[in-house]
Amino acid sequence: MPPKEEENSTIQNETKYHFFSDPNHGWLKVSRAELESLGISEKISECSYTKDEYVYLEEDGDAILFCDTKQKENPGWKLNDHLIEHDTNEQSPIRNYSRHTTTTHLQ
Repeated sequence: MPPKEEENSTIQNETKYHFFSDPNHGWLKVSRAELESLGISEKISECSYTKDEYVYLEEDGDAILFCDTKQKENPGWKLNDHLIEHDTNEQSPIRNYSRHTTTTHLQ
């Protein structure tokens, strides 16, 4: 089943993050605006993908950078407290999105 294009939802002033995975990899969906507010949008690699106002952070590097930065900003923050997971046994459509570049957010 393809990932739903759901907004990262806010419940009781808490943002929920969507994590999508296929048999080979996974991505954390984060808004470009949040990456920019954290000051890490220029540090996101081309291993991540982008669509509309969201970046799908590659799980092994960019998602870790995001989580580490969020925890520095708010030491009690833990991704698992805000996570909604979506798994598929097929290749994820995210692989067909545009690769993220440091200039992607300027388009």
